[in-house]
Amino acid sequence: MSETLARLKSVERSIKELLEELKEELIAKNLIVYDMYKMDPRLWIDEPRSIET
Repeated sequence: MSETLARLKSVERSIKELLEELKEELIAKNLIVYDMYKMDPRLWIDEPRSIET
C-alpha cells in the first residue's frame, strides 16, 4: 500500500511540474490573459460576439 501511495505522490508531483512548465510557456507567448473583468453592457459600442462555435 505504501509503495502505491509513493507512486501516486510521484505522479502528482510530475503533473504539477508539467502544469507549471506549461503555464510559464503560455505566459512567455502571451497566451494567458490576466484581469479579464465582466464588462458593463452600457459601455459596449455594439453587441458582443459569441465565442461559441
